[in-house]
Amino acid sequence: MSDLITSHLEEYAGHKFYVEHVSTSSIGNWFRVHMTNGVIHNLTIGYADSIEKAKQEVIKAFKEYLDGVL
Repeated sequence: MSDLITSHLEEYAGHKFYVEHVSTSSIGNWFRVHMTNGVIHNLTIGYADSIEKAKQEVIKAFKEYLDGVL
């Protein structure tokens, strides 16, 4: 069962997505990025001060990913 911590719907470069915190493990925090087109991306971020800060890092990294694939 996941620790369902989601953020509001984000929009960047014409894409809409939201972030779900799945769990914390020995390698960091595991997140899923759900895009409104049905695509799901899994990201793990090393430990941050809080899950909220890690979530912000995921959002930043995902926006950089979108910049690279567009």
